[in-house]
Amino acid sequence: MTIKQIIGRQIVSSLGKPTIEIAVTDQHDRTFLAQVPSGESAGSREAAAVPFPAADESVKKVSEALVGKTVTSVTELDKLLLALDDSSRKEIIGGNVLLGVSVAVTRALADEQKKQPWQLLREEFFAGMANDNLPLIFSVFIEGGAHGPNNIDIQEYMVVVKCNEPLQQTVVELAKMHDQLGEQLAKNKKVAQVPVGAEAAYCADFANNFVPLQALDALVSSQQSNNEFSLALDVAASEFFKDGTYQLEGGKKTSSE
Repeated sequence: MTIKQIIGRQIVSSLGKPTIEIAVTDQHDRTFLAQVPSGESAGSREAAAVPFPAADESVKKVSEALVGKTVTSVTELDKLLLALDDSSRKEIIGGNVLLGVSVAVTRALADEQKKQPWQLLREEFFAGMANDNLPLIFSVFIEGGAHGPNNIDIQEYMVVVKCNEPLQQTVVELAKMHDQLGEQLAKNKKVAQVPVGAEAAYCADFANNFVPLQALDALVSSQQSNNEFSLALDVAASEFFKDGTYQLEGGKKTSSE
């Protein structure tokens, strides 16, 4: 594809905070969008995000470098982007601007090849694993840490689904499981409604950081489904790493522990 235009605009995230949307137009005047997430927490090695109006200037620099160029792969595109910012955390252009352009162009490349973006990425970067299976779904059911005002330190407790059913049916199944968990938590805590956190996952207090895993394990074990379920965590450990130790549940632990 040939890049004809790149523009950026400020949008509001699901948390009501400003973030960026990138629009890339190809040689056929088709426009492809990418909205860059703006989370509550940031890892210590996470790429930096530049705020507006600096982001506008970054988009102009990227546009000047890329408009008129033809790219045939994500790797080729990303090499061009990395040449614009060789800093360790992408502070010059901004990780949010670079990511937005990369995702938008990836969508354009996939469309040109009549593929889904995940198919294009798997073929380019994981050729040995290429098959017809859908990507795994990671769905946040319980959250804590920076995502909610409760007493658990772990940021996200997720149910992971390997789809053996149609995708639409799987999404409906996950929504029902989400409701089942809410009903069970409300019953256990004797409340009418369980509060939710930044990503609409349940944000109740628990006895410790392991109890949410037990609750999710019981939930997935009770399902009558052809889908395959497992559990995952997004710990966001940088949020409770202070003065050289991990401080959680009122105690302190080193990396070796």
